[in-house]
Amino acid sequence: MLKPRVYTRSEQVMDMLRSKIYASEHDYRVIARRCGVSESTIYAIRRGATRWPRPATFFALIEFFDLQLVLAEREELN
Repeated sequence: MLKPRVYTRSEQVMDMLRSKIYASEHDYRVIARRCGVSESTIYAIRRGATRWPRPATFFALIEFFDLQLVLAEREELN
């Protein structure tokens, strides 16, 4: 089983999502359509112009890339 990556800052999460968008075999237009958001939204996230997308967009991207989001208390991370 793979060891999960632990991100403690929102910027790290967004950097990971940006890298997923860049590395995707799908064009940003396809990602936008499948996530139910505009192409400009995905393009802005990809360029780093969006610091933090709306929650629905964030969770749509998590689902699109088949990622799992786990929340934990900070004490549990140490």
